[in-house]
Amino acid sequence: MDLNEALRRFDLIEANVAKLETVWSKMEKLTPGTVAFVGGSPEDREHRNLMRDFALLVESLPPIDGWKITAQPLDLDTIAQSRFDAMDLGEVGAELVIERAINEPRDQIDEYRHRLSRKRHQLVRSRLEDLIIEADAALADGVTASGVVSRDDHTSARTPHLDRFERLVSEADRILGDSPRSGAWTRLRRHLGFAQGVDLLDINEYDWPEVKRELRERSSEHEPHQVDISDVGDLVAAQPRGSVSTALNWAALDDEGFERLMFAIISTADGYENPDWLMHTNAPDRSRDLHVSRVRRDSLGGVMRDRLIIQCKHWLSRSIAVKDIATALAEIAAWEPPSIASLVIVTSGRFTADAVRWVEQHNHAGKRPTIEMWPENHLETLLAQRPHLVVNFGLR
Repeated sequence: MDLNEALRRFDLIEANVAKLETVWSKMEKLTPGTVAFVGGSPEDREHRNLMRDFALLVESLPPIDGWKITAQPLDLDTIAQSRFDAMDLGEVGAELVIERAINEPRDQIDEYRHRLSRKRHQLVRSRLEDLIIEADAALADGVTASGVVSRDDHTSARTPHLDRFERLVSEADRILGDSPRSGAWTRLRRHLGFAQGVDLLDINEYDWPEVKRELRERSSEHEPHQVDISDVGDLVAAQPRGSVSTALNWAALDDEGFERLMFAIISTADGYENPDWLMHTNAPDRSRDLHVSRVRRDSLGGVMRDRLIIQCKHWLSRSIAVKDIATALAEIAAWEPPSIASLVIVTSGRFTADAVRWVEQHNHAGKRPTIEMWPENHLETLLAQRPHLVVNFGLR
């Protein structure tokens, strides 16, 4: 089954959940807030018909990891009798128990929708990330092809690149389903509709960055890791002994996983802002660079931001050589302007002695951008302070 068919089925399920919520809302409106026996009334007959609809809709919903909605609504006279009995007992606790029982179907509908939403996010996570990268490239090409530089430009900026970007945005919109959207989506769609020069600049500078941030938040994982202990105290009481492993299993990552790991590190590091991916649209291996702003605070000069380009090289069998650094240095010129303060080369391996010497000479001569080397041992230090990433990426 392809992703499109899987999403079609998710849409059917979500449509039935929406119908179930509508049925429950109608039932709530028919339910008196106090003890009221209404057997045989028009309200009672309508309520019973809604109960039948409720049961049919619940039956249409497939289990999620084995979990299904099991609660059934109470009829109006049963609700009235239960409330009467609770009042007769004169205990607040009894009344709370009855109200929870009355509202149990609503709670289980909420639980089902939450579980369904999580499953949808798991399903589309990889495609959303690919969409972001492809849309970034299409928009960048659209800006270049249009030649727009001024907000006074009201000529058409419509190009095949912008058309492709719009199709990718539509696909992302479709993938998100019933997830909430911010106003940035409306603005983005409006600007795409007009597609004048000024609209393209607004899309590139304001609308798309905000929408892209939302997409990344939607695709983030929230699944808990399984921990095979019943009590943390028992783990400590066992007084385990022995040395602690520091080696990381870099082979557990592919190139994309290594890039994601680096993105996760710079996204949460103090003193770094606005991390993002860059992509060469004509790169045969779809290789990506990362860029981020490094923030420097000076008590006299204020806040300054330096732009960093980070190249990720997940190399397990060979070290970074001089020619690799020189090539990387030449390639990043494509990402200017704005100017780049530093090129950071990150590797899961090492740098040759000649490469280290070449970089030191380059930096000592005051050439721009400066070059920073992050070899495996530097990454081990960074990840020792971020054990959650070690677990999340399966490095140990």
